[in-house]
Amino acid sequence: MNDAQLEAFRLIAQAMTMLEPTDWQWNGQYLSQQHYGITRTRAEYLVSRHGGVARQMSPVTASN
Repeated sequence: MNDAQLEAFRLIAQAMTMLEPTDWQWNGQYLSQQHYGITRTRAEYLVSRHGGVARQMSPVTASN
């Protein structure tokens, strides 16, 4: 593999990396409609498509 190919793979990997934080959840009408750790964009899309509620998850704090 030459440098040009390696750089192309690095660019592909960078494009595939999530740029948005995944700290949102969506809760639909049914128990099977529970999605956690998704992006805000995805949560808002699910609300517009299926209804339900999208909200940002509260941060988890570690207890010692």
